[in-house]
Amino acid sequence: SQVDAFKYDGTQFAIPYDWATAGFYVNLDVLERAGVEVPTADWTFDQLLEAGQQIKASAPNPDDAWGFYFPVLSHNTGWIVKSFGGEQFTTDPLTSRFDDPNTIAAYQFLYDAIHTHKVMPNPAAMQGLGLDQQTAFASSLLGIMWSLNDEAFVFGEIVGDKAAWTVAPTPRGTAGRFQFAGGSGFSIPRTAAFPE
Repeated sequence: SQVDAFKYDGTQFAIPYDWATAGFYVNLDVLERAGVEVPTADWTFDQLLEAGQQIKASAPNPDDAWGFYFPVLSHNTGWIVKSFGGEQFTTDPLTSRFDDPNTIAAYQFLYDAIHTHKVMPNPAAMQGLGLDQQTAFASSLLGIMWSLNDEAFVFGEIVGDKAAWTVAPTPRGTAGRFQFAGGSGFSIPRTAAFPE
């Protein structure tokens, strides 16, 4: 599947070197403090929001703590959109679907988590504390964090023994449970100085 992913119009543009899935990294210390169970594949986005609110409320300083973290850029949110029954675009012909009510509902969930419920950090809040999501997680300021599986090595180094942690599946939406999968590839640009 990764070989095909880097092929367009019958031409191979890159050679894959990995395959990545994503899921939740869960700070067990934070969940225990909040009385929240580890997420399961049966969890819904509503249950995640409720858990996020409990996590935030249980923090020593709730103004500088969050329940969960998701990416908000479109290239990482396709699975969330599908979970809500939406599409970002359709092919043949290529058509934007960002005006689809289900697509809007998915992004509304994400932005409400940031701005209305304040259970998910925005980039400015994290930068203001001099943090990234991994450091916030290791510091027990973030309970549940979405990231790629290949992040686990870096994650283990950053978190170390600062927090007990595990991994868990992402929630399901009204249209079911979808999963991010992707990968990276090596390619040689035509304009490379030394293509050999």
